[in-house]
Amino acid sequence: MLSSLFSLSLGLFIGHISSRIPNLFMTRTKAFNHAFPPHPEPVPLSPDLLARVMHLRQYYWLGLIAALIPLIAGYFSLKYGNPVLGAGLFLAAAWSILSKSQVLLGGQAPPWNLDMAQKIQLAMNGAKSDDSCCSSPNLSWWTTAIVCDTCLKQVEVLARPDLGRPRADGVLKGTIRLIFSDGYPMISSTEETKN
Repeated sequence: MLSSLFSLSLGLFIGHISSRIPNLFMTRTKAFNHAFPPHPEPVPLSPDLLARVMHLRQYYWLGLIAALIPLIAGYFSLKYGNPVLGAGLFLAAAWSILSKSQVLLGGQAPPWNLDMAQKIQLAMNGAKSDDSCCSSPNLSWWTTAIVCDTCLKQVEVLARPDLGRPRADGVLKGTIRLIFSDGYPMISSTEETKN
């Protein structure tokens, strides 16, 4: 009984984490983060930030392909091998694929999306225009908004998702937090504006 429970739990864990591997590990190296301040400091708006948002968007969708591996392995394990492990792999991977695909039917948008990149670009363009918030704007993306560091004016309400920086709470706690949050902001902008 315990071995079956362990096999099922292992399959569920592997199937669940497989679609999150690109975002969990591919952007955490120093080479990917030399242009950004350490977590959780605000991130200055720059072309590097725009590129990071678009890369994370691609890695999010790459997670669908990564989830196919445990889905197929789970199917073959159900049919020819350990059915308990296969059930865990198959169920968790299928659930991950469905949860990522639900955006196509009008569900919650991915944590990194084109709309977010456009808002960042518009804020950067606004800082260079005559309608900028102050004479020398210096925009950064704080936890719940894009804010001018010079005059502290909130330029755009936009909750910041995980940006792939190594987390200040350490590898283990940070990884667990990201597995549960899936990269979505821990504090939403709507909650911030209501308070």
